Amino acid sequence: MATVFFALGVFAAAYVFAILVFAQPISAIESGVVWASNGLTGFQHQLQHSNELGYLVLQQDASQQRVLYRFSSLDMVMFRTLAWVMAILAGVCFLLSLARWPFKRLVIMQSKQSEEPASKGVLLAYASQTGGARQLALQFQKAADALMDVHCVSTLNVAQMRQYQRVFFVVSTYGEGEPPDSAHRLVADLHRQSSTSPPPSSSSSTSFAVLALGDRTYRTFCAFGHSLTNLLEQVGFTREQAVHEVDRMDMASVSAWWQRIAHSIGLHNTTIHQDLSTFTVCENQHLNAPNHDRAAHYLRLHCDGVRYQAGDLIAVTPKVIPPTHERLYSIASCEEHYVDLLVRQHRREDGTLGTASSFLCKLAKGDTVEAQIRVHESFRLQGDRPLIMIGAGTGVAPFRGFLQQKQQWQSTSEHWLIFGEQYAEYDDYFHADFTRFQQDGLLTRIDKAWSRSEQRYVQAILIKESERLYKWVTQKGAQIYLCGSRVGFGEMVLEQLTVILGEDTLQHCLHSDLY
Repeated sequence: MATVFFALGVFAAAYVFAILVFAQPISAIESGVVWASNGLTGFQHQLQHSNELGYLVLQQDASQQRVLYRFSSLDMVMFRTLAWVMAILAGVCFLLSLARWPFKRLVIMQSKQSEEPASKGVLLAYASQTGGARQLALQFQKAADALMDVHCVSTLNVAQMRQYQRVFFVVSTYGEGEPPDSAHRLVADLHRQSSTSPPPSSSSSTSFAVLALGDRTYRTFCAFGHSLTNLLEQVGFTREQAVHEVDRMDMASVSAWWQRIAHSIGLHNTTIHQDLSTFTVCENQHLNAPNHDRAAHYLRLHCDGVRYQAGDLIAVTPKVIPPTHERLYSIASCEEHYVDLLVRQHRREDGTLGTASSFLCKLAKGDTVEAQIRVHESFRLQGDRPLIMIGAGTGVAPFRGFLQQKQQWQSTSEHWLIFGEQYAEYDDYFHADFTRFQQDGLLTRIDKAWSRSEQRYVQAILIKESERLYKWVTQKGAQIYLCGSRVGFGEMVLEQLTVILGEDTLQHCLHSDLY
């Protein structure tokens, strides 16, 4: 189309040039000979038509009309024809460009989507439940000077991963060997691919390596890292090395894996370390003093500039105390610069005390703590929706933070707290805060179960209030947040919730933090 325009333009220019050069000028004519018909006036010139003389270009002087050029009728027909053809072609081109633009844009977008993921050749994918894998992935990207793409596995599928030459995974294991919530869609895609199509030839497959995060105290230590590796191999990905297991974020082990990976992609002298912040202890209060075997402490920590959302976690690293594994705690507040914790003094089966809990419970005002805020995406609030908060023991901690955040939002939703512990006289944590929330109209309902002083359990409340709970979820759109020990409490509550709501409904409203 551009060639046609160019050719017509050249022809028109040559035609006009030839007429202007070879047309014979006439000095003057009698005014009676020329009469106006469709005359066009521009500056001192006129285009006039005479039946006898044809088309004339006149120059109007004060005393006379001077004829500059005379064109034949054929010349004017040619001019008009060229003008119409040029106008029609211009209109057609304009309409075609409008019609083709969405298609061209779609092609460009598809081209970018197919090219951009593989632009760096290396993908770092993370699957995180409590924020540790995400935090490491961002540190790896920073150490690699952004030479790799970083994505949560929730945004990826098998086809997208195949566009990379190499994929490195940083994944945690949740519960009893389960994948983190963010990994469920990718796992389903891997299962579907493995069952419906044969794997591609090894010569064209993407290579991968897995860094698996876990806790050796669990029987299913790093189980998801191993199951992910098996699935990837089944669909044709090539394993570069054995699964590298890391116990409770042991940074020495993490660094060893990263050094191998960094060297393989041409990076040298890159180090990984945790970005820890220093918190100062403002308060440490023993909440249930008579109950020495299960001491619970309220701690208030301060750190300028610390930011988080209700539901997030804090990873505490006890300092000159071996082993220096981090310990995760739910944040019991929603306040800038301050972090509140509810810490249980852990006692092992052999009678010895837990390292991290002992460290925290012994802190005095003015002492410092090295820690890191962890984003807990799956346990954050999903807007101002009604809440059913179910917790046991120190698992009630994040719900205090939820209600503080709701108070900041000036929430108008209904909220229901179901809490269980042993002794009403000793273990009613944050009683004053929850009472105030209720008096302010923020907390609609509180139900408490005391296993030792009343022989009542959370499951009994769920059974008794099953109809109310069902209506809150199905009619009010309430979200359920469950926090506490997985063994015993968590297992029984999940079983009862399934009976009340059904698996499908529960899957869409449940957010759990069980440990």
